[in-house]
Amino acid sequence: MPENSAISALPADIAAWLAAQDAVNTQAAVITAFPASNKPVPLSTPIVAVGLSKASITDKFVANDDGVLEEQEYCRTAELRISFTIHVPYRMGGAVCHSLWTLVTDLLTFASDLNITASGCNQVKPQRDTDSFSLEAWCDVLADFCPAESTGLELESFLPKDILCGSHISNTAIHLSAADRAWINAPYRSGTYIGDGTASRTIALDVSPVYVTVWADEYPPFLADFTAGTVQTYAAQGSTTAATLGLSLTASGFRLTTGSAATLGNTAAALNIAGLTYAYFALVQDA
Repeated sequence: MPENSAISALPADIAAWLAAQDAVNTQAAVITAFPASNKPVPLSTPIVAVGLSKASITDKFVANDDGVLEEQEYCRTAELRISFTIHVPYRMGGAVCHSLWTLVTDLLTFASDLNITASGCNQVKPQRDTDSFSLEAWCDVLADFCPAESTGLELESFLPKDILCGSHISNTAIHLSAADRAWINAPYRSGTYIGDGTASRTIALDVSPVYVTVWADEYPPFLADFTAGTVQTYAAQGSTTAATLGLSLTASGFRLTTGSAATLGNTAAALNIAGLTYAYFALVQDA
């Protein structure tokens, strides 16, 4: 196995990631099981040692449209067992071993992108070498790795390095894409603008909207002049399929029109009157 392969580097990656989590680093030190590290005796603080105890690599098969399994010529499936040895000073009690293991496995299962298929642990035992209680535990990780489509090229890492990603992160059936997450975190845009009185004006957004509503602050949706027989509208709504007078959606925002271009019969849009403050709310596209 290459010295710097993704598989052999995984324990160190996991240890570094766990050590960066406040929930862990405030309670224990995180190290790798190999190479070995010197430990104080008696132990003064809990330690979580991360290692790799098993790696199995097999051919990858994927069902085609007819449900027939087809071998993926350039891909392999890796089944890895990550080992954890937790040491806790005698004075803290053996129950802390289980508390730390619960914390570690919860973080790896729900806060990282490792595809963990199973986990477990043995009994807490006294460890005379470190004068502490110890607990042996493990997590099974399933991942795919695909080399370049030529056996003459080096294998690409099968683990994206964003966190500790297993190959399942690219499965959009069970994971949100980056665009999906951005949309969920901010599904709308809102703001205000001051009317400048121009006949046509575009308000730019950082995304493509699917629905926009605009209204003038401190004004009703419309004002009627019964003497002149005219109506001015100070509010409008628009979507990707239709919009009311004076408003239209663009690929990166929305456009306002006033004057003769925004008049229908005796009704005129008043969406950009000079000096008036307007507010808008826009639902954005999740693509």
